[in-house]
Amino acid sequence: GIISGTYSTIYIAAPIVLWLQGRLGAVAVPVARPANQPA
Repeated sequence: GIISGTYSTIYIAAPIVLWLQGRLGAVAVPVARPANQPA
């Protein structure tokens, strides 16, 4: 029940997230910054 629902959600959501990242790649800002850059 819960496990199958989680896996189905992951397998449905993963391609959508990748598609959105591809469409909004120019707009999306990476969260992680290199540690050697000043804040």
